[in-house]
Amino acid sequence: MTRARLDVVIPAHNAARFLEETFEALARQTVPANTVWVVDDRSTDGTREVAERLARTHGSRLTVRVLANAGPPGPSAARNTGIRASDADLVALLDADDLVEPDHHATCLAMFEAAPEAVFAFGNGSIFGPAGILVEDLHVRHQLRPLFGEAVGPDIWRATEALFHVVLLGAPFATSATVFRREAAIDCGLLQEDLWYCEDTDFFIRLFLAGPVVVSGRRIVRKRQHGNNLSRDPRIRYHPCLVIALDRLRARAAGRLAPPLEVPPERLQAIEDAMRRTFKDMAYDASRFGVGPYLSVLRCAQRMGFLLDLIRPRDFARSLAAMIGLVEPPRPT
Repeated sequence: MTRARLDVVIPAHNAARFLEETFEALARQTVPANTVWVVDDRSTDGTREVAERLARTHGSRLTVRVLANAGPPGPSAARNTGIRASDADLVALLDADDLVEPDHHATCLAMFEAAPEAVFAFGNGSIFGPAGILVEDLHVRHQLRPLFGEAVGPDIWRATEALFHVVLLGAPFATSATVFRREAAIDCGLLQEDLWYCEDTDFFIRLFLAGPVVVSGRRIVRKRQHGNNLSRDPRIRYHPCLVIALDRLRARAAGRLAPPLEVPPERLQAIEDAMRRTFKDMAYDASRFGVGPYLSVLRCAQRMGFLLDLIRPRDFARSLAAMIGLVEPPRPT
């Protein structure tokens, strides 16, 4: 049986300082990728030049293509540029500042060999920073193991419906630990290029809806935490990107947005429940920053039909207290 071809897509914005380590990790793979696509997203630090130099340096072990982002600024368009350029069966996403373990590609391929009908898969990961390992095991941190279903191979399981419900609240795995069938990604509309946060979660949810999902317990990526990580900004907690993505899923299910999606009634209800819970969390977090952010969440909830779920006097009182300085806003994580 011919083995599937695997490509790696790396969106890179001002990532020059990370790329040498990223390339070295890719060059150490036990199974090489078909092509590594580095998509420069309008960098001003020489990212493209560094990527092209490293491509030549590692040319005996890596086939690298360096492209310019063909869409609007942001990781979604950069990833879409690489996915469209690829002609491989499978595509693995890798952030430019993350590092793959030596068996990353082999594990990605093994998941689809164990479950040929799968359209999406993800592995385990850790988080590291300047001081060393910060999170040893993301699956343990997010309590994912009880949500794995039938075993289909060594350390490989099918995803359960319970795991789908968790992903609706925000992907509990590293983007750099994911891999999918390129054809399925194109069929479901790729990443939404106007979303600059939760764009990956939205994409993963649509892949969950497209077909079977499998997961490996092997740690295949080390996610880097540094001062420029967007997720460290506490204001992200009340930004509406996730509810916008979920609302668009409702529109796709109703045929009001292309491409349409077939969503079973029980999963459509799960999307509604996830929106309600997310809005409640957003209202609480926004109230800690003051009246303005809190009211912005209420206005968004009103547009989407969830305002009555957010009428909680405690949140309003907290927003007033934050406005006059009685409540300290959250600090960066």
